[in-house]
Amino acid sequence: MSKQTGYAAVNGLELYYEIHGSGGTPLVVLHGGLFNIDLQFGALLPGLSEGRQVIAMDFQAHGRTNDIDRPLGTAALASDVVGLLRELDVPQVDLFGFSVGGAVALELAINHPELVRKAVISSVSYRLDGMRPENSAVGEMKVEMIAGTPMESDYLAKSPHPDHEHLQELLNKLGAFMGNVTD
Repeated sequence: MSKQTGYAAVNGLELYYEIHGSGGTPLVVLHGGLFNIDLQFGALLPGLSEGRQVIAMDFQAHGRTNDIDRPLGTAALASDVVGLLRELDVPQVDLFGFSVGGAVALELAINHPELVRKAVISSVSYRLDGMRPENSAVGEMKVEMIAGTPMESDYLAKSPHPDHEHLQELLNKLGAFMGNVTD
């Protein structure tokens, strides 16, 4: 399996991406909050890329991508995906998005239909009454609540700012993201 990695200067970010395999309509996989390429898709990438190209990226403040002074939001994250696809000269893709990535995939399908051939959208709500009650705590998450989890260890291992202060900033931004689901 071939693998290419890199960083693209997109919207003030140094957006980390990977390209696996070749052929076919590229599949873009979009991870959930607190996840990254490896945690969400690492075990799946070899199979997904057997007969096609798969493009994965770490969202703002996730994995190997830096954070910038802007909130996390579907429009901004979708703009990052569009910027990466332009940088890579990819005119159309299939999408799979999970959770935060699902919200971004939905945004792309609605506002950039020329880029999206097919989309699979998983585990996302577009209204507050569609959210599971246990997800309401996301807005109040503290680093201590994820201590010892793969999300904490992977953040500390891969982030350009591997410390708990920046991890807490990410948790705060994810909480605001969840709070911005349309009522």
